[in-house]
Amino acid sequence: MTDRLWEQIKRQEDVRAALSALREEIKEESKRRHVKELAGLLGKSTAECKSDLPSAGRALARAFHAVVAAKDARTYICGEEGAVCMNLNGNSGMATAGSGDVLAGIIAGLMAQGMRGFNAASVGVYLHARAGDLAAARKGEYACMAGDIAENIALAARRDQIPW
Repeated sequence: MTDRLWEQIKRQEDVRAALSALREEIKEESKRRHVKELAGLLGKSTAECKSDLPSAGRALARAFHAVVAAKDARTYICGEEGAVCMNLNGNSGMATAGSGDVLAGIIAGLMAQGMRGFNAASVGVYLHARAGDLAAARKGEYACMAGDIAENIALAARRDQIPW
């Protein structure tokens, strides 16, 4: 290989490494942001909330008389009365601009059809995560955008796609 070609290859590897590091940093920040928001609303540290996210979510649900989706690597849907539902689906590619708006729309649509808050949030989080997994399977986690998640909601909601 010529020195010039080797330098080009080296620069491309440096760019790839920098993009990969930036992607990981953004992914970590998006995960923390949700716990930081929860911590800020409760007046607790991020570490306190992260150590027991379901309890932090329940505390916020009680304080605001609401249903809370406490998000980190897993999402815990917490009801005012203490009920908790944990969602195991989803992927890091869903930490993208607009993804939360898609989730809010799913939950609002379920409530508009008569589903009550806790159930709508639990089903909505599952459908959102399932749609995100389907989008990631097609495009890859790093290429996933909110529109890709929205495009997969109908498929995620198909009865033959739901594992129960």
